[in-house]
Amino acid sequence: MRKVVLFLIAMLSFSTLSSAAAAQANKLKNYNPDPNGEPWYTGLPELTPEQRVMIQQMPRLQPSLRLLTTKAAATSVDNSTNKYFRPIFNQEGGSCAQASGIGYTFTYEMAYLRDLDARISQNQYPVHYTWNFLNQGTGKGSWYFDGWDIARDNGIPDLITYGDLFTPHPYVEWMSGYDKYYAGMANRTLRYFAIDVSTPEGIETMRQYMLHHAEGEPVGGIVNLATFMDGVDYNVLAAGTPHAGETIITAFGPGNDPESGHAMTFVGYDDTVRYDYNGDGQYTNDIDINADGVVDLKDWEIGAVKLANSWGTSWKNQGFAWVMYRVLAHDRENGERGIQSKMVNGVEVKETNIPKMALKVTMTHSSRSLIRLGAGVADDVDAAVPDQQISYSLFNYQGGDWPMRGDSSDAIEIGLDVSKLYEMVGESGAKKFFLIVDENDP
Repeated sequence: MRKVVLFLIAMLSFSTLSSAAAAQANKLKNYNPDPNGEPWYTGLPELTPEQRVMIQQMPRLQPSLRLLTTKAAATSVDNSTNKYFRPIFNQEGGSCAQASGIGYTFTYEMAYLRDLDARISQNQYPVHYTWNFLNQGTGKGSWYFDGWDIARDNGIPDLITYGDLFTPHPYVEWMSGYDKYYAGMANRTLRYFAIDVSTPEGIETMRQYMLHHAEGEPVGGIVNLATFMDGVDYNVLAAGTPHAGETIITAFGPGNDPESGHAMTFVGYDDTVRYDYNGDGQYTNDIDINADGVVDLKDWEIGAVKLANSWGTSWKNQGFAWVMYRVLAHDRENGERGIQSKMVNGVEVKETNIPKMALKVTMTHSSRSLIRLGAGVADDVDAAVPDQQISYSLFNYQGGDWPMRGDSSDAIEIGLDVSKLYEMVGESGAKKFFLIVDENDP
C-alpha cells in the first residue's frame, strides 16, 4: 500500500482582511426579479482577449465522415419533447449562461448518455452551483463554457445533492460538505465544441447534431448561443404557414444596451418555417433579397431553429420561440443582430467518473476572492514544494469579497479531485501530497 503524506503549502502575503459580510450585505438588496414578472438580465461579461482567442480556437464539431455528404433526413426535430430535456424554468438573477449551459444542456446530455428522465429533479443539475463561483458575488453574468470548465475539473452535484435549482442567497452561497463535492465528482464534462452556423454547410452540421449527435445516434443534441436581447424583432408566423401564430425572432438586438447580453439554448429545427422578410408575398432561399450582390444564408426566408429560454413558460411560446436560420449568419458584435461569433456551442459529458483520490478540506478565509486552491505531489516525502501541481477553475480568486461560505463566516468543507496527481506519480513508493493555498493580497 502506498504511503501518503498530506501537507499544506500556503503561498501568502499576509495583511489584515476586512470583514466581507458587512461590506457586501447591501448587494443582496438589489436581488429581485422585476416585480411585474417581466424578463430582465444583467448582461454577459465582456469577453477578455484570452476568451476571444479561446472561442476562435475552440474545436469545431466534425460530423461522421459518412454523414458529411448526406443531408439530414428529417425536415424537423424537437429535442425538447423527449425525456432528456428538463422542463422550462425561470432563472434567478443574471444566471442565464449557467441556466442554459448547465440547467438545460449539461442536464440534457448527461440524461441522454445515462438514459435517465430529466423531467424529474434527481436527474437535473443546479444552476447556482457554478454561477455562484462565477458571478463575482454580486449577481453578474457569466459564460456557459466557464461552467462547463468547473464541471470538467471537479464535477457538479445533482439537484437533490445540492438542495435546489437555486440557493437561498443566490449570489454568494458556496456549497459545503465533502460528501456533496465527492458525489458531484461523478458528473463531468469531457470537452466542448463550436459549430460555425454562418453558412448553409454550418446549418447542415447543426441539423445533423440535433438529429443524431452527428454520429447516427438514436437521439440528437442541443446547443448554446449568446446574443443581445434589447430591441429583438419579435414577429408572428403567418396564417397558413407551419406553426402559424407562434413567435418568430427575425433579428436579435443590436447591442446598444451591453447589459442585455443573454445566453439561451437551441433545441431543434424546422426546415418548413417561413417568414416573408421583403414583403413580396413569396418565401425564398434563392433570391438576393438584401441586395448585397450575393445569394447566401443571409437571404433565406425558409427554415428556423427552436429556441428555449429561461424566462419561464409565460415567455412567448410557453418558454420557446423560433429563430430564422438567416439570423445565425450575423455576429452579435458590431450591431449585426446575430449571435456571438456566428457560432453555437455544444458539450460532451462523461457517462461515469470515479475519483481515484480526493482531498477533504475544511478551511476559513475572510475574503475568498483573494485566494485560489490547488494541489500538488512530490516523490520525496521530505519535499517542501511539489514536483507536480494542478489548478482548478473553481476556488480560483472568485466569489467576491465574502467569506468562503458566502454570507456566513463558518468554515467551509470541500472536496478536490486530485486523480490527475495520483495518475502522474504511479502506484509505488511513498508520496507527499500538497494542498496549495495561493493568496493574492497586496
